[in-house]
Amino acid sequence: PYLDQLYFTGTAGKGYTIWTSTDVTLSPIQSTWTMLTTGTFSGGTDLFQDSAAGSNPHPFYIITVP
Repeated sequence: PYLDQLYFTGTAGKGYTIWTSTDVTLSPIQSTWTMLTTGTFSGGTDLFQDSAAGSNPHPFYIITVP
């Protein structure tokens, strides 16, 4: 299966949310994009793998920090 892998960094201990959409122009994110996961930055390089990416022809991703 097709996987999208996202590598990202952030301040250790700070929370984040990863969102996806097939239309990057949709706004606001919280009501028009699909939330994939929430987590906490490790302080190093973090990884998220989207196993559902194969069902979306061209997914876009955004990470928000509260």
